[in-house]
Amino acid sequence: MSEALDVVFTRAESRALTVLDAWRALADRPLVPYQSDLDAFLCEDLPPVYVSPEAYAAAQQVPEAFATAWVCAGCGEAEDAGVFFWTLSRDQRVRVCFLIQNEGGRWTCRLHPFEFEKTRNPLPTGESGE
Repeated sequence: MSEALDVVFTRAESRALTVLDAWRALADRPLVPYQSDLDAFLCEDLPPVYVSPEAYAAAQQVPEAFATAWVCAGCGEAEDAGVFFWTLSRDQRVRVCFLIQNEGGRWTCRLHPFEFEKTRNPLPTGESGE
């Protein structure tokens, strides 16, 4: 990744969209529950994936999105510490197709790490959805 974080370099050549679309079509990924008391997903092979209640709800309400999922309240800026994800809503699940975690300037990208179930009312407490 370039220093400006705007370009990704690779040694192999492939059409990026072809690769990403192929991962979207893979069989079901690990199903991970959202821990609302922690505002996070706890995966076996990943550090906690922090996702705000608003981002969690939004991912369930749109067919596909790339969004900022969490920003460290202490840091205040996603460039310091944050989570970004590309989600694809399916029947009863939401697939995380691409996950970017910034842990104090250490950026980690993962393709297709997990899925989560849709809930009946994904809106955070106190929001009407209008």
